[in-house]
This record gives sequence, structure tokens and C-alpha cells, in this order.
Amino acid sequence: MKTYVRVKTEEQLRAAAEYADFVMVGETLAESQLAGEVKAVLTLPEILREKSAARIRELLENGIRFSGVEVSCPDELGLLKEIGYSGKVISGELLYSYNREAVVFFRSLFPDMDFIAPAELTDSEISELETAANVSFIYKVYGRQQLMTTAQVLDGAFTDEKGEKFFAVYDSVAELSRIYTGKPVSMLDKKDALNGRAIIFDFTNESGAETGQILREMAASEHIRGHHFKGID
Repeated sequence: MKTYVRVKTEEQLRAAAEYADFVMVGETLAESQLAGEVKAVLTLPEILREKSAARIRELLENGIRFSGVEVSCPDELGLLKEIGYSGKVISGELLYSYNREAVVFFRSLFPDMDFIAPAELTDSEISELETAANVSFIYKVYGRQQLMTTAQVLDGAFTDEKGEKFFAVYDSVAELSRIYTGKPVSMLDKKDALNGRAIIFDFTNESGAETGQILREMAASEHIRGHHFKGID
């Protein structure tokens, strides 16, 4: 079972290095010494701004070795083509890959492109799409679901007017805040249904100790189910 671990902090990176086949890092960790010692995948931002494009170009053209690049929007595919990138490309959850046509189109650009299963699809819909598009999705087994991004500076836990809990993380490099579900989505208690597929863990505000414990025990205490097994009510 190939394991990807997406991390946000150096502590998480240190914990993930022991368990992950590939560690996914953003721009803030791209030049970390530890990132250079593992199979690191560079995760690109969901919004490609001029400053981000210049930084991505610099990272990929200046000899830093990455085991792949995770893209989040179509603009980034164009940027990779423009700079002649020929390595591994992974479609993140935010890049539209909900049907066969999308998967086939993206693979016409990068034939060996891999895909993380969209969070909005149910387990049965994912299986149907895998058959139709001849693809095996990387299955997210743990992580808060990203709900939106905002230019406002938000950081930490908050509650909306209905009493629902959420969590925000401000990214000073991308200059935006990402808002996540208060509890992580977890499929770790459904291990038998994973069918040996590649899996991904997505850590946000977990400490290094929490990250290591979840990866080691393959279990999460408080969690929500998400759409995969439950579907949309």
C-alpha cells in the first residue's frame, strides 16, 4: 500500500518521514533539509498568482530534486508544460477530475498523471469512475476537509452562527487562509475497504506527536465520515 503524507509543518514532516513513501510539502517546506532527505512531492497552491508562478519555476528549474508535483488548478498544468517539466504529476482534490472526460484530458497532457480521489464522490462513484477512466485513485484516509479559501487573515478554531466548529490556517506565503472542517474526515476504521490502493494522509494543525501516532496506529479518535461511504444527504 503506497502511502502519501501531506504536511504543513517541520514537526509533521519529521514524523511523516518514518512512515511515508512520499511526503507532500508546500513552498514553505520545499527547501527544508529534511524534505531533501525524503521522497518529497511539491504541492502547488490552489490559486496560481504571479509571485507563486515565479517561485514554482525557481524551485523546479534550480536543481531541487522532487519526486513529483501535486497540482491544484489547470493554470499549473500550463506552467509545468511551459517549463518542460517531465516528472511525476499528481492531481490534487481541488483539480476537477469528477468524470472520465476530465481524467482522459489531463492524461493527454501528462500520460502518467495520478489522481487523488475527489472528496465529493462516494465510494461507489469512485469505483465506477476508476473503471470508466482506467485509473486507480489515491484514496484520502485521514485529514480535515478543506471547505474554502479567503483573503482574510484567519487562524485557529472558530464557530459559525449555527454552532458548527471549523478550523482556519493562514498561509503567509500564499497570502490566504484555508478553512477546514473542525474534525478530520477519517476512513481508517474502514481499512478492509481500501483494497490495497494508494492512500493519502493530510495533516493541518496536528502536532508532530499526533502525526506520528496517527500514522503509527492507523487510527483516529474524533472524526467525521465525509462523503465517501456516506454520500450526500
